[in-house]
Order: sequence, then structure tokens, then C-alpha cells
Amino acid sequence: MGKLPKNFALLKRSENQRISRRRLQENSSFSSNVSSGEDDKKELSHDIVTDWKDSDWAPSISAVFKILFSIRLSASLWSIISDCDEVYNYWEPLHLVLFKRGFQTWEYSPVYGIRSWLYILLYAGPAKFLIKIFPDSKVALFFSLRFLISFFTLFSELFLYRAICQRISNSIGRTFILFSTFSSAMFGASCAFLPSSFSMSLNAFASAFYLFEYWSLSIFCTAISALIGWPFSAILGLPIVIEMLIIRKRKLALKFLFYSILFGLLICLLLFIVDTHFFGRPVLAPLNIIFYNIFSSNGPNLYGKEPISFYLKNLFLNFNIAFILAIFAIPFCLFFLIIQKINEEKYKKEDKTILFKNYFGNNPLKQWERFRPLIFLSMSATIWMLIFMLQPHKEERFLFPIYPHICLLAAICLDCLYRLLNKTKFATTFCVAILIIFVIASFSRIAALHRNYSGLLDIYKDFNNKISSDRILIQNLIRKSSSS
Repeated sequence: MGKLPKNFALLKRSENQRISRRRLQENSSFSSNVSSGEDDKKELSHDIVTDWKDSDWAPSISAVFKILFSIRLSASLWSIISDCDEVYNYWEPLHLVLFKRGFQTWEYSPVYGIRSWLYILLYAGPAKFLIKIFPDSKVALFFSLRFLISFFTLFSELFLYRAICQRISNSIGRTFILFSTFSSAMFGASCAFLPSSFSMSLNAFASAFYLFEYWSLSIFCTAISALIGWPFSAILGLPIVIEMLIIRKRKLALKFLFYSILFGLLICLLLFIVDTHFFGRPVLAPLNIIFYNIFSSNGPNLYGKEPISFYLKNLFLNFNIAFILAIFAIPFCLFFLIIQKINEEKYKKEDKTILFKNYFGNNPLKQWERFRPLIFLSMSATIWMLIFMLQPHKEERFLFPIYPHICLLAAICLDCLYRLLNKTKFATTFCVAILIIFVIASFSRIAALHRNYSGLLDIYKDFNNKISSDRILIQNLIRKSSSS
């Protein structure tokens, strides 16, 4: 095979440190399974901390960044606005903050106060800077802000990709980033000016920090996502809760409580100050959202009810074959976890016949550390789906926060299939065919949405050009009249 271009250089990691001594010391549940003999302890400890070879290739960070950059830039330019809330609940209030003119929806009325102005202010700062660059073009300002949103999403995807490669495996990481990059769902959600899109990116960061075991940062991202973005996204912090309060409660429980209370109080205080100023009365918007959606007599059901099939159809349209793969990811994870436990017992008895050796390699003892985060992340996405499927009122944007999880689940399933088929030539052909089908179907969906539903953005651009040309014409007429 010839040398690949520099821009698409492949990074082949020959050795990845999977489990550090720190994790071994913290993981009391794992160490309790070790036999009491000193020789066994030494052997087990040596096996766990020894590097294991991950010979699978993965695209370099720079290569992934360049591809993602081009896709996300395209999304900011050509992706449609699919939700009316994005226009009236976010672009209009931002326009009001920037230009002192804009519509006010009932959500921003002081009577209800279920939308926080702090979320709007996060975008107002960069927008004011961009106004200085594009003083005469609101269209340029609009698309520049969309690109900044896409850029934020890009970094969350990139960071999660790096975490998956280093913490789980290169093969799952490279498949995840392919699903995430070319998915029509991510194409639309990545540039959306919506709290659910904001939560999607922050929860991706939180998941990456969780995999890296940067506990304070994972809690911080989850807190911002839930309090400033969308309160219900706190559900996706479940893996952090389980890990810190159940699996490693002796070492991490106090740390979890400390950081949760600290970040929660600081963010709530900031929210209270900002929203009280804008609404003219004491308001904590996240509480109002929860009360409105859960405890009010009417709630969001006023705006329509849909069957469960609404989400199933939507996910299949946006993820096509990847959605089917994601459904089977959790059974695969549980299956391999059971096999791992069997292998662990065989290994302790010095039985070297490892089941599914293509998946586990020669040493199965470290695999619990590998599969545990996958199961917890899968669990949080499943709980999210169950909760929102049972809600009568359904909207596409409600699924945005779990889009990275769906890409990860699909990657897990495809990786499991590849290894179950023993990495044969047929397995490679089969998996590549699935990926090709996914990419073609995704681009077809993106093209169809742009072709059939981009009229509003086209009108907006043409209308802005008309206003700009009329303004220039009027200015020229004024100059001529004043000179004469």
C-alpha cells in the first residue's frame, strides 16, 4: 500500500496504557476479586498495569480535525433551521440584546420566565465582537455565529474521539468519529442555536472527561449543560454518579458531593442574578422549566402529541443503518462482559484458553475497566430514550443530547460484529459496506433537506442583499442632493 498523503496520515498506536496503578488502587471492587495469595496478587497486579498492544489504526487528531472542520463549516452554511424555537426563542432574543429590537415569546415573559437570559448572553459576547467585523451585514453575523456553534461542537467530538481511542480502543474510536462526522443528525444539530444542541456538546465533553477520569471537569460540564442549557440533560450524568457514588464510593463520593454542590451553587447564583435582572423579579429559570414540563396542568402537550414511532422514524431517517446498530450495542456489551467474567475465572485457574480471543487478546483481566464505561454510557442513553418516548409531546431537538451516544453505540456494535466474525476478509468487507451505505444515505438526507427546505434561508439572504443595495442607493442619493 502506497504512502498516504500527509493530511490523512494514520496514527498507529502500538502501545496504549489502559489501566494505571491509580485506577487499580481506587477500584476496590476489582481488587476484591483477586485471590489472597501473594504470588497471585503480584501476578495480577503486573498483568493489569502492563501495557497492552492496540495494533488497530486510528486517524490522527489533525486529520480528523480537518475533515470535521470542513463538514461543520458546510453545516453552518447549508443546514436548515428545523425548529421554530430556534428562531423565536433564541435568535430573536439575541437580536433584542444586540440591536434593542426583537420579538418576545411567552417563555421570556416575566410572568413565566422559563428561558434563561444567561444562555443568550453566552452568545451575545462573541456576537458583539463579530458586529465590529461585519457592521453592515446581519447575514454575515448570522452565519458566523452558526459557525462558532459548529466549532464548539467540533471540539467536543474531537475530544470525545480522543478519549474513546485512549480509554477504550482505536477501532471503536475511528468508527465513532466516522458516524459522528457524516451523520445527517449531527450535521443539523451541530450548528443549531438551541439549548439541546448546547447540552449535546457539553455532554460529549463530560463523557470524554468521564473516560479520562477528570472528575471535576466532567461534573462541571454536566452542571453547565443541565443548569444553563437544558435541565433534563442531567440524566446523561448518570455514568459519573454511578462511578463516583457506587463503584468507587470510598475514594470519590466526597469529591462528587463537593464538586456537585460547588458548581451547582455557583451556576445557580449566576443564573439567579442574570435572570432576576432581565425579568425584574426573582427567577431561577431551570426550576420554572421543570415545573412547567412536569407539574403544570397543561405543559408542553398543548403543542401536540405524537406516538413513539415519531422518534423511531426520526432516528432512522437521521442515522439510517447506524440507528439499527446502536440498538444492539447494549446486548453486545453485556454479552462480552459475561464472556470477560468467564475468561477472568479461566485465567485465574491458569486456563489459557481465552474465549473470543480476537476481542480480549491474551489477558482478559483488564477488560472490566474497558467495558464498564461503555455500559454506563449506554445505560444513560437508553434511559433518556425511554423517558422521552413516554412523553406525549415529542420534538426532534429533544434527542440532540444523545446524538454522540448513538454514534458511540453504533461504533461499539460494528466493532463487536467485526471481531465476532474473527476479523476475516468477509468481516472487513461487510463492515466497510455498512459504512459506505451509512455515508451515502446520510449525504442523501442532508442534500434532500437542503434542497427542499432551505427556502427561508435563501429568502433571508436575498432580502438582506436587497436591503443593503437599497441602503447604498439611498445614501448615494443623499450625497448627490447634499452636494447639489
